[in-house]
Amino acid sequence: MVLLAAASTTLGLAVVVSPAAEADKPPPTGELKITMAKDNGTTLPPISSPKDVVVGFVKPGEPFTLEVQSLVYGTDTALLVDKDTAVTVSAGSTSWTVTIPEGDSVGTKDDALWGSTSNFLATASAKFYASDTLPVTVGVNSKNEPNNGNFQSLDNCILTKDNPTCVQLSVSGGSGGAATLLSTSLCANFLGGETTGLTCRSAKGATAMVAQTFVDLAPGQVATAILDCAKTLCGQGGVGQFVPLVDKGNIGAFSTPPDCPGRGDLGDLGVCYDKQQSNRDNAGITHSYILFDYDLRMSH
Repeated sequence: MVLLAAASTTLGLAVVVSPAAEADKPPPTGELKITMAKDNGTTLPPISSPKDVVVGFVKPGEPFTLEVQSLVYGTDTALLVDKDTAVTVSAGSTSWTVTIPEGDSVGTKDDALWGSTSNFLATASAKFYASDTLPVTVGVNSKNEPNNGNFQSLDNCILTKDNPTCVQLSVSGGSGGAATLLSTSLCANFLGGETTGLTCRSAKGATAMVAQTFVDLAPGQVATAILDCAKTLCGQGGVGQFVPLVDKGNIGAFSTPPDCPGRGDLGDLGVCYDKQQSNRDNAGITHSYILFDYDLRMSH
């Protein structure tokens, strides 16, 4: 049974509005695209953010830049607005206003703030425009630093119940240093969560975090990440029982990586789990070695 909506005319008569009439509405005059959501102190390596891929990354409590573009509906063509256009970017109960100036197609806000450590979905909306959404990762702990072959870590990887995951990174081969960004984020609401194959390990009131590595690798370079997992989460059973989930390219699709062909050997796999190097230290911390040649997200 189809229910029809009733509307009143100026004469007080009720008219029936059918679903077909709703479907006949003209499309929006334009559409919105969030082209940036990034804190002002973070630098993404050039190769990590192709022009057509938007990476949302902010640190809690630090100003970040929101950038929104207006496009001709159904295309990638910029749409110049004929008057100042206010775009609302919302995330739960928080919202920001980004204004696209008259005669332009891009609006920015440089001092947006997000005080929570939770990841969030930003939605841009404005009257007469199709909306856009962007998953934004909140880096609870992060570091920008060039890598010259030595292992670098986040705060020396001191693990606690609230911070049970850490990542160390080394880049070898090629020539020169590699620009990198290391970070850890909460698992909850992470880039689609369970729908992308990600279920972070939980035990004794702690939940594994997601570690991210953005790297700008030269031809011939290979990155090695050591994903640390606290004893409370990964201390029971053999090390091989705690093979991490990985998301190569940071696209939101997590899966178990194949075993490396040999110790420290990536081969032609692109990403692999080095079970020969993976170990557990005297403090019960599990160190999972992962080799890869492009940006990687990972979690136990």
